[in-house]
Amino acid sequence: MGMEKLRDTPTFGRLFREIEEEATKRGLEQGIEQGIEQGMKEAERNFVKKLLDKNYTDEEISELTSLELEEVSMLRKSLEN
Repeated sequence: MGMEKLRDTPTFGRLFREIEEEATKRGLEQGIEQGIEQGMKEAERNFVKKLLDKNYTDEEISELTSLELEEVSMLRKSLEN
């Protein structure tokens, strides 16, 4: 019996739908988490860019944000290009 026919049976069909729903739910949760993380990184990058535009030093930016000095320097270089 193929997967399509098993999906149509009462017992396996219900189990298949439950597994499918759980997989979809997990996928959505992971997508939301990734979206939030990506959005936070973008906001932090925009904040650093504004500080750079106002001539803050890398050290000052590192103190004002959660970024390491090396990360600030890398951002400065990437924004200069």
